[in-house]
Amino acid sequence: MTERSHIMAHFLLLLAMAFWGMTFVWTKIVLEAFQPVTILLIRLSISSLLLWGFMLMYHKIQYVAGRDLRLFALSALFQPFIYFIGETYGVSYVSSTLSAIIISTIPVFMPLGSWISFREPLGIRNLAGFLFAFAGVVLMVSGEEASGTTSLRGVLFLATAVGAAVVNAIIVKRLTLKYNSVMIVSMQNSFGILYFIPLFLLLDLPSLDLAAGDYRTWRNLLALALFGSTLAFLFFTHSIRHLGINRTGIFSNLIPVFTALFAFLFLGEGFPLIKIAGMVVVLTGIVVVAMRKVTHPLH
Repeated sequence: MTERSHIMAHFLLLLAMAFWGMTFVWTKIVLEAFQPVTILLIRLSISSLLLWGFMLMYHKIQYVAGRDLRLFALSALFQPFIYFIGETYGVSYVSSTLSAIIISTIPVFMPLGSWISFREPLGIRNLAGFLFAFAGVVLMVSGEEASGTTSLRGVLFLATAVGAAVVNAIIVKRLTLKYNSVMIVSMQNSFGILYFIPLFLLLDLPSLDLAAGDYRTWRNLLALALFGSTLAFLFFTHSIRHLGINRTGIFSNLIPVFTALFAFLFLGEGFPLIKIAGMVVVLTGIVVVAMRKVTHPLH
């Protein structure tokens, strides 16, 4: 790999982390006008069109065996369906920064899911990372509860999203043996749309008022689909190809940092000391887990 492509891979990876960090802010803004299911259905529909268009243009579409359709449908039930419900409803109850911190613990819980499902050794480092992350989230939640800016309901929604992501990863592990990443996400988005349509018809359509969304709302909703669900994923995939899975994954630790910065700039969310302390403890847990991975980066 040339020096130029190496630099470009890192630049695109930073952009992906910034886009994913900003999604919590964009979601917070769009929730002022639309209900969560409406947001998710529109977001997934736009992203699916873009991803399928990308695969058509670059000949990335793969044949899907009939027996694998059930596996795709099952994985999509957990992500994007359950995951996005948990994340979006969670963001509506708690701050963007706390939401990002809780979601960023997904890599910490992955080893726990592997231990439960495949009896893969948990390891002292993974266990320590889990304890650090859990303690940090408790610290941040207690701080926001004291200031009256969070709720247990929001935390439970976000915890559901984390659990759904872990289960999805276990299922997707089998799909990655046969299909490329863009194909997997495109199939998941397509099934996700089918899952969200009945909820939309039942919950949101009776009270839907598209006129409630002004230019700012639609701009942020488009940003969610274009940058959060499409470009960030493509940039992340490009970086994995050039930098390796483990080295790329370490950058995920930057997502809550970006979210905290953007939430401060665009939403006016503050930085009390207990919030900073909780963030540091959570990130310590994530880094403890990630350090083991970067010692043997894949190229």
